[in-house]
Amino acid sequence: MRREYQTLLTDNILSASKLTDPLFRDIQESLQKNTFVCLRGLVDPKDVAQVKEALKNQFRPEADQKLDPGRPDLIRQNYQRLFVGGTGSRNVIRPRFLRTFYNPLWDRDIYGCHGIFKIMIDLRNRLYGLAPGFAAEKPEQGLWTAARIHHYPRGGGFMAPHSDDILSDVSAKAGLSGYYQVILLMSKKGLDYEEGGGYLEIEGQRIFFEETYEPGDLVIYDGRTVHGVEEVDPQEPLDLRSLAGRLAAFVSLYRLQ
Repeated sequence: MRREYQTLLTDNILSASKLTDPLFRDIQESLQKNTFVCLRGLVDPKDVAQVKEALKNQFRPEADQKLDPGRPDLIRQNYQRLFVGGTGSRNVIRPRFLRTFYNPLWDRDIYGCHGIFKIMIDLRNRLYGLAPGFAAEKPEQGLWTAARIHHYPRGGGFMAPHSDDILSDVSAKAGLSGYYQVILLMSKKGLDYEEGGGYLEIEGQRIFFEETYEPGDLVIYDGRTVHGVEEVDPQEPLDLRSLAGRLAAFVSLYRLQ
């Protein structure tokens, strides 16, 4: 990573123990200038470690499902989904290979992650100017919170570079102010995996932020940001019975279907 990009990642870290108006002014300033920002201190890394351990203990590889296109409601409950290939919608094809653990707040907290999700949802809603609990415990105004954990398996888990045009469209149609994605980092490059991982594209260069940021950090980016996941440890054997690889959590607003 070139030194100026390493400096950009480091300079774009905001430390906070709670959400305040001055913090949100700093967030908006960083987003406007750089399209992304990292928040450190809102989520305890020890809590993230506990979620990872619970996920490992609960994990059953035989529970992997390919979602039935006629049953989009299935992911509005605890549901384990495997994405392979050029999954797309509305003529948007986005190649990917990952496993997703959907864990909405109205279903059982089987991974002990709901407390973290609530922090993330509060942050997301404040960015949109919405009430703190909007769409958290139940769908509201045709929107629901897809609280979930992504697993990019060792041996080639990836997502092609893209901007979040579909979710940006959801926000626009709902009349929300702009678009924001909030990601909880749960893995560390060099510790949980060695090659590839999450990146942002800046001036045509892939910036692997998990080389600098830590588990427990929250990365926020807006609709302009091109990002993806480069193949995770592509030379290692693929074993879908294992949770080895990269983990990250999301609380995106989805539209009811």
